Amino acid sequence: MSILVEHKSKGKDLDKAYSQALDYFSGLKERDLPNYVIVSDFENFRLYDLDEDQEHDFNINDFYKNIKFFGFIARYQKRRSCKHKSG
Repeated sequence: MSILVEHKSKGKDLDKAYSQALDYFSGLKERDLPNYVIVSDFENFRLYDLDEDQEHDFNINDFYKNIKFFGFIARYQKRRSCKHKSG
């Protein structure tokens, strides 16, 4: 797992920050492409999970409520539920 982080000054456009982060991809080899991108203006955060095609937006005051999205940093595995048929 890898992550690319782009920080901007408070109040800056996070869409532009994300676009800038994606511009870095062209200089990377396929095997080095990140699984996650975080953009932030140090007050607002946006986490992109590129593998799951998900986006999570939150304010620094709500960071603790969204910590679950950062389990990949500690190498926690995502678990998917699977149903087994008994028979």
